[in-house]
Amino acid sequence: MRHDPSAFVIPAEFWDRTQVAESLQMRDIGSLFRLVQRYAGASQPGIGMRVGLAQSDISKYINGKRIAAEFELFERVADGLDLPDRARMLMGLAPRGAVQSPEASRTNIVEQTALPEESDSVEEIGQRIETLGASNVSTAVLAHFDVLLLTMADEYEWAGPEKLAPRVLRQRRRVQNLLEGRQPPRQRERLYEIAGRLSGILGYMAVNTGRFGLARAYCLEALHTAELVGHHDLTAWIGGTQSLCEYYAGDYRAALEFAREGRRVGGRSAQVIRLAVNGEARALGRLGDRAGVGRSVGEAFDLAEQHPVPDGMSPCISFAPYSIARIAANAATAYVSLGEPGQAREYADMAAQVADRSPSMWSRCLVRLDLATALLLSHSPDPEQAAVLGIEALTATAGNPIESVRRRSHELVTRAKPWQQIGPVTELAEASRALALPTGAHR
Repeated sequence: MRHDPSAFVIPAEFWDRTQVAESLQMRDIGSLFRLVQRYAGASQPGIGMRVGLAQSDISKYINGKRIAAEFELFERVADGLDLPDRARMLMGLAPRGAVQSPEASRTNIVEQTALPEESDSVEEIGQRIETLGASNVSTAVLAHFDVLLLTMADEYEWAGPEKLAPRVLRQRRRVQNLLEGRQPPRQRERLYEIAGRLSGILGYMAVNTGRFGLARAYCLEALHTAELVGHHDLTAWIGGTQSLCEYYAGDYRAALEFAREGRRVGGRSAQVIRLAVNGEARALGRLGDRAGVGRSVGEAFDLAEQHPVPDGMSPCISFAPYSIARIAANAATAYVSLGEPGQAREYADMAAQVADRSPSMWSRCLVRLDLATALLLSHSPDPEQAAVLGIEALTATAGNPIESVRRRSHELVTRAKPWQQIGPVTELAEASRALALPTGAHR
């Protein structure tokens, strides 16, 4: 069954957001469309179908290349996105809701001010006090979830999404069942945070199995959960995963926007390191912005000096800050996209020294693929050595590949086509073709 891009759902609480209200008051249609993308998971074609505009027009509004001024357009946007009356009024449009009759208003006032027939007894108040601290979750259970999240981040580096995702999903459903019970406010807030982290991990793993629609849905769930408890650090982390999703889906401008929004939300948190290098720098590399890549990579290394970053190669789905080696690995990828082999090799060599000693086969593989591509981009290409590095990387992950490996191996093979008559290059192409997409994945 073909997916309908206009079938997105805008949450009711979306219209209560400060940013949304500001966009409506300013009649900033581009800003409103960006927020709908972020919080409803809508695509540009989907928004266009809802409001009766071409995708190219939606893109121009989002990127500030066109400013809306026609009243008829505001009405179409309001109708297409089904703005509630309060949102329509912020835009200066007439509400569609019926005005309550005076008689109904008087009736409501009487009902609301009516006194209870009887007061509570002292015993009943005591029973309520007794239930206030009741909980179906112990402190030990919450602590166990913390350990579980750390363990899963480490296991991902060798187990991969196909093996780990079912286990994470079981824990996410377990947390949902607990949330249907009773907890004091602080415990409930912790459960919401744990639920958001688990949904975020599921979203990350969906990206690396090529299931971008599922990834977007998990990220929206995680984002909503994090924002309900005001967890800005987690919100920023989710922004990085949304950026990653759009990067591998091929929408580099959307990837850049998600990264920048995540940095805005993250403020001074350590999550901005990941957002700067994995989000901004890599997207800017794809967009050919050399100055932007240099600035974002430099900011990531500068931010790492302001936070206690871990040693070694930090797990890619960890909620902890990026390590120096992880920053270098992402910087190498950004410079490969720019076609600058010198800087790509410099950062890849920096990352490889650590990746080769880490248990992360993904990190070892991806760094080698970047090094191989850099060898082909140099002024004196070395296709044979590039192919050897590529085969070495793909052999290590042949039984459990992820989307990032598939994508970069395909790009390496494409760049190596001028030397396809060389034996190792032919072997590389065959190894890359063997990385079949999992069921349900989409390019």
